[in-house]
Amino acid sequence: MTYGPFVKLDSAGKPEKIDGAFQENGPIIFNLKATFDEDDRDPETNSAAQEYFVADSCQQCHGGFSQVRGKLNFLDTDHWFDRVLPEYGLTDSKFNEEDFTSLAQSPFGLLYDGGKDTAAPEFASAFDAIRKFNEEVKAQNTEVGGGNNFQLNAVTKWLELHGPGASGINRVPPAGRGFGTDPWNPAREEDRKLVYYLNRYCYRCHSSVSYNVFDRAAVAQRVAGINERAVMSVTPDSGCLRTEFSPVLP
Repeated sequence: MTYGPFVKLDSAGKPEKIDGAFQENGPIIFNLKATFDEDDRDPETNSAAQEYFVADSCQQCHGGFSQVRGKLNFLDTDHWFDRVLPEYGLTDSKFNEEDFTSLAQSPFGLLYDGGKDTAAPEFASAFDAIRKFNEEVKAQNTEVGGGNNFQLNAVTKWLELHGPGASGINRVPPAGRGFGTDPWNPAREEDRKLVYYLNRYCYRCHSSVSYNVFDRAAVAQRVAGINERAVMSVTPDSGCLRTEFSPVLP
């Protein structure tokens, strides 16, 4: 089961307000309209949403067709901030491009209940709720994954960076968030460039499907297949992913 619209909609499908306030709705439904399948979307995700029936559809990616091996994605606040306020430590302006930078102009913070001031007590309280959720995710992924799986390693890394004593978002640039036997080197420009592309284009699936892009060793094992799948001219002026892979993961 999942939630339908969180607010009441009018006959035109627009949020309905009374005295300027949204009206809560949130009915429980059994399917989710989305564009998860690669064949169902173009690079700009302009294809119509398809219906995914939650229990079976989610299990295919998060459990490998096995209910007893179902793992959870943690709430990755770092990734949210990356997509709105990119900080990759690279001088070329193309590495400041992201899909959701306009949200930085919103009157609301990325953690809605926390507001925009990341040093405020309200933000600390909202962030603490995220931390508690991720601790539960770690417990689940430990229990079903035998104590060693990339979903567990990913949430463990997040919890290491965002312990209870951490202030604000305690944000670490993407190349500094690697894990595994051969993590990304944030001091190496080539690593920072490649992590930009992986984080922007690949993390959507490969944070939960098959491997996590922040595990450099796992990416290196798949580099040939990644090159075959890489889209030429991902952005108008960035060349292609393939040229970015070669100096880092030959």
